[in-house]
Amino acid sequence: MSSLVHDAVHSDLDNAPLLLPAKVLRNDAEALEAAHELAAAARLQAARRDQQRKLPWAEIEQFTRSGLGSISIPREHGGPDVSFATIAEVFRIISAADPALGQIPQNQFGILQQVKNTGNERQKHLLFKSVLDGWRIGNAGPERGSKNTLELKARALRQG
Repeated sequence: MSSLVHDAVHSDLDNAPLLLPAKVLRNDAEALEAAHELAAAARLQAARRDQQRKLPWAEIEQFTRSGLGSISIPREHGGPDVSFATIAEVFRIISAADPALGQIPQNQFGILQQVKNTGNERQKHLLFKSVLDGWRIGNAGPERGSKNTLELKARALRQG
């Protein structure tokens, strides 16, 4: 068990680890290999995390560091641009090991596809490079304690 996974398994905190650089995968075969490695690690404590309602932080970090978060980025922007069939298989493999881990990065892939289809070249360059460097795109939703996405409690205040 890697020390990152070990620390997360034995920690009572539910905090995200620091972002680390990500590997850039080259093709579909490497993506599938990385998915199998991640699934093997995630499977170890998936039931316990689910029972304790803890997020799989170490496994999310492994997902990102392994290069899986950037497998849909086009080759002309430095990514492997794997097939849709491979992306689906990657999600099948990791979701079978830990459904939470399979669900968390789905929004990132949707946003990357949207940028790929509609973004201008500057947006593509900035966003794709960031993801290749190990950044993750998170999901935005309702605030904690609110009933739905239309109920907002946050306010922006101008200072200075």
